[in-house]
Amino acid sequence: MRPLVPQDACTNLLGTIYFSTSFGTIASVNGNSTSISGRFFVNGTTWITRPNRPLLNELLSGGPGTINASDVAAFTFEQPGCYDIVINNLDAALDHSYHLRKLHAI
Repeated sequence: MRPLVPQDACTNLLGTIYFSTSFGTIASVNGNSTSISGRFFVNGTTWITRPNRPLLNELLSGGPGTINASDVAAFTFEQPGCYDIVINNLDAALDHSYHLRKLHAI
């Protein structure tokens, strides 16, 4: 894979951000029954689907201005610039590809 428009990497890094990923289980209790399901975790947080409130749409439209850290692992950069992002896979048996989304500052 090659970028459509090649760019040199930044040399003036403002910091390094670390994320750790793993696969685990989560228990859901409904009345007298408990169900166990496998989930993917980032920094100990698993994604909570909100079908009627998509996260990216909420952020783009202004939303509440914050992300609930119990719903999704996120990091807000203090200032625009170049950062190293390190993703540590803590589950050697799980081969998972990653993609990052970027929202341009206005």
